Amino acid sequence: MCECKTYRDAGAAMREDRGDLVRMSAQAAIARVPRNLASGCAARGSFFDGTAAGESAPFAHWGLVATLGEVLPNPENRATLADEVDGNGVPVARITFSYGDNDKAIIEAERELGEQVLEAAGATRILASDGTHHIPGTARMGIDPETSVVGPDCRSHDVENLWICDGSVWPTVGAVNPSLTIEAIATRTARLVLERGERVTSSRRKPR
Repeated sequence: MCECKTYRDAGAAMREDRGDLVRMSAQAAIARVPRNLASGCAARGSFFDGTAAGESAPFAHWGLVATLGEVLPNPENRATLADEVDGNGVPVARITFSYGDNDKAIIEAERELGEQVLEAAGATRILASDGTHHIPGTARMGIDPETSVVGPDCRSHDVENLWICDGSVWPTVGAVNPSLTIEAIATRTARLVLERGERVTSSRRKPR
């Protein structure tokens, strides 16, 4: 596996052609081992026009260009409660999501960039596919209970002893892997819970 990435905001040059396009963050050229590439292509089903199972392309000569972009925060993208209930009578979640104009512009710009890279590399056949990865959110962090679920310390605004420390608290997310940031948030939250617990315990133990 060999990988080369370029991280950047979509800068002034892109804005001249596309308006206020922001947060297009990575272009990755990846040479994958043939078996993994074939498995990934087959899993997409329509990637080879519905003929993935019978495709006899020499995968050793195939490559992959992956692009990553960030979906901008949008208050209309949210989790709410539906009228439908589960087996326990609890309302189930309703997820509302759609791409905004900037998001769609990023997808198109990335597709064009990917094709340029492959054409420059001498590709004779180019296939494109869309996908989504790393989808945090639904328990947004903020200082206003009207527009967020937890405070800056990841403590619920509504439930005093509820702390949320995963990717759901992110107001927005970068395009690349979120795992280390989630771990950092969880570690910080655990420390805050322990510190507050120790303060409460110490105050209760003070002699009368």
